[in-house]
Amino acid sequence: MVFVTVGTQDFDFVRIFDYCSRNIQEDLIFQLGETAYNSNTQSFKYSEKYPEYMSEANYIVAHGGVGTIIDALKQNKKVIVVPRLAENKEHVNNHQLEITLKLAEDGFILYALTEEDFISKVSEIEFFKPKKFISNTSNFNSKVNDIIEELS
Repeated sequence: MVFVTVGTQDFDFVRIFDYCSRNIQEDLIFQLGETAYNSNTQSFKYSEKYPEYMSEANYIVAHGGVGTIIDALKQNKKVIVVPRLAENKEHVNNHQLEITLKLAEDGFILYALTEEDFISKVSEIEFFKPKKFISNTSNFNSKVNDIIEELS
């Protein structure tokens, strides 16, 4: 099963669902968010089963939201990111593209900007070996606590 997730943005993101519907042969589960999309695929706006779907997926196809990508990487999932683009009216700016390009450059994810790219990445995903994600949250929190103690 492939889990496709687009987060909670107030913008339609039909493109990602079209790419998946046309080019992935495995079972799909769509987290639609605010996107109006009709298909025969199991889909929902939001669900308490979101973590379960992510955990059970063979791989994830996601928008370029950093929270979504990090959630998938923490579960050691392979991820194909299709960032929302401002020129397609999928977001207000291209920060998702910037995040996506950096994470791909560092070896964490694959990404696609066009349907042709997407087809290529779907064929590569089985052999892709993502860089292991190591969270820096505890180190960050420790430094913030040290600063707070110094100010007290």
